Amino acid sequence: VAYLLESQRGLNQAVEQATEWCIQNKAESVLILPADVPFIVPEDINQIVKLGSEGTSVVISQSHNGGTNALLQKPPNLIPTCFGPHSFTKHVNKALAKGISAKFYYSERVTLDIDSLEDIKDFLKSESQTLTHRFLEQIRVRDRLS
Repeated sequence: VAYLLESQRGLNQAVEQATEWCIQNKAESVLILPADVPFIVPEDINQIVKLGSEGTSVVISQSHNGGTNALLQKPPNLIPTCFGPHSFTKHVNKALAKGISAKFYYSERVTLDIDSLEDIKDFLKSESQTLTHRFLEQIRVRDRLS
């Protein structure tokens, strides 16, 4: 197993470092998926990649609260990342400012991320069979929320 050790603090700095690593290793595109999107499935990833496969592309998936839950760039460093509050609009505006028309991917599975206590409660209501759901059940999060 290999991993990239962060040299700076902060999500956007880590994403930038990883993107630079991808560029140095001849990547033609990069797909950024935050780790807190528990319902995403291979079909979603395949569709995002397909949307971004032709020419210069930025593909963005919005989270339920206005953030970004998937960001594909081809080539990898078309726009700077600005993950955090309202990042969906920020990413769209960055693309438009560079004359790049953004493409959008929507899936209920991709909109849910786990950023808050309410998100965890909503996620637990789903009774999904994901590893995330099993882990939260294993550590008895539902009991702690009662």
